[in-house]
Parts: sequence; structure tokens; C-alpha cells
Amino acid sequence: MLENIQSKANMEADIETGKLDYFLIKSEGQSAGYLAIQLQDDKLFISKLYLLKEARGRGYAYQIMQKMVDLAIKEQKKVLELTVNKYNEGSIAFYEKYGFVRTESIVSPIGGGFVMDDYVYQLPIK
Repeated sequence: MLENIQSKANMEADIETGKLDYFLIKSEGQSAGYLAIQLQDDKLFISKLYLLKEARGRGYAYQIMQKMVDLAIKEQKKVLELTVNKYNEGSIAFYEKYGFVRTESIVSPIGGGFVMDDYVYQLPIK
């Protein structure tokens, strides 16, 4: 199911409709991951942040979060928000260390009998 959600066609549709803005993360000239965000009323929503395994642990996620905070300030947003799978312990640990606070637990149907079982995290922008 994840392959359908993260398909090239879905990403292109997100970009064409303006639903999400995508950014390619590069390291030493190679693709290392990608980020997708959406500016909402009072928040910057981080829809997707994926790093290749070999790119993890190098400080990229921290640098990306710093850039997202800077963008939120520039766009006068009050909060960064994201969702993360409840069982993604590594990402949860990073977000909590960075200062994000868990605000709720959600289960969202995504078709075919599958659901996204996530936590919502927020980081107030000061």
C-alpha cells in the first residue's frame, strides 16, 4: 500500500495540484531522500520526510528541521506539525529530542482495508 501512496504518479499529482511542495535531499551529489510540506493556515505541515538508510545518522534530519523552523518563521506560522507511524521508534525518538510534542493518536483509512496508525506531533514556533 505504501508503494501506491508514495508512487511517482501520486507525487506528480500532489505537485501539479499544489497539494504539497516536494524537496529532494542530496548528499555529495547523490539523492539521499525527500521532503514534502504543506503551508496551512497557522502551521507548516511536514507530510513526508524520508532518508535513505545510508544517509541516516549524519545530521540531515536536524538540518532539515532547522530549515523548516526558519521557513515557518518566514511564513508567520505558529507551529510545525507532522504525523509519524506509532511503531517508527527511531523517528519518534528524533522528533521528541528535537522538541516536538505528541498531541494525539490517529487511525486513518487509506483504502484496501489498510490504515495509517500514527501519532501527531507539533513543535510550537517561537
